Amino acid sequence: VAHVLSKNGEDDLTPFGSALSPEGVLWICMFNVNMVLGYDLVKGEVVGEVKCPAPNDVCLNSDGTKMWAGCGSRMGKVVFGGGAGTIHEASTTAPFGATQVLDRGQGTMAGIAEKDGQIYCAHLQRMSCYNVGEDTGWRFWKGDDPDDGKYYLCDNLAWWTPTTLLTPCYRELDGKVGKIMDEHADLGAAAWASGAAITFMKTLVTEGFTGIKNAHENGMNPECDLSLSKGDSFPHVHLSAWDLETRKTTNWRIDCDAYEDFDGHVTHAEPANGHVLLVNFMYHKIMIVRQDAFPNAPKVPE
Repeated sequence: VAHVLSKNGEDDLTPFGSALSPEGVLWICMFNVNMVLGYDLVKGEVVGEVKCPAPNDVCLNSDGTKMWAGCGSRMGKVVFGGGAGTIHEASTTAPFGATQVLDRGQGTMAGIAEKDGQIYCAHLQRMSCYNVGEDTGWRFWKGDDPDDGKYYLCDNLAWWTPTTLLTPCYRELDGKVGKIMDEHADLGAAAWASGAAITFMKTLVTEGFTGIKNAHENGMNPECDLSLSKGDSFPHVHLSAWDLETRKTTNWRIDCDAYEDFDGHVTHAEPANGHVLLVNFMYHKIMIVRQDAFPNAPKVPE
């Protein structure tokens, strides 16, 4: 549909989570270049850039005038990268300045959604809800599956109905490993430290000491290189929906054996017009599934 470049017309960007404004501007997280970029789908051009550290997902308020970006990761008491594990708030009009409104998230900010002044965040193997501007949150979802003994890691969040959140689970962990990382966050921090060390060395080789110095001085260093997320096998799509009213979770699996170049590495699932759009970051493809293919799917208001 479009090849998205930054405003300088040169930097090739890697999209993560996104949100569409009522005016037709698609706000897209660019994790590895530390910005949320606004792309006008009508004009076909970049209309805004919001600087924030390693954004994974973004959401807008109802009229599209304000955004919240879930940024970086924070595991236990160990923080990595500039502003890791934070939520940043910004206006969708110039000058696009971002303000940090949360600094003590309960883990990686993989997904984010807002409703009535509360921010819902996906932290891989758990989800938590925060009041805007408050660092304390309550946990409402856990990714362990007692049927197969594994932990499923969730990613971007989207509203399926006004009271139902939808997330894809883009990879799995062995149950014992997932439980240890879930209950002992400092071990998760050690894993992120390894990723950060590899990214540091790659930056040193490709950009030298000047690149490292500039990144840290600006507080905008992405902690883990994207290539570290592409080495595992996850053959089938897993989706999870959580109902705010009943406090119940519904899970679905899509068998991908019959599809060429599409697997479970789905980082975003977006309900739209009676369908669910699945974005695969491994193969850079989109699968569109009819909503009635999901048993017990939530009923979307007319």
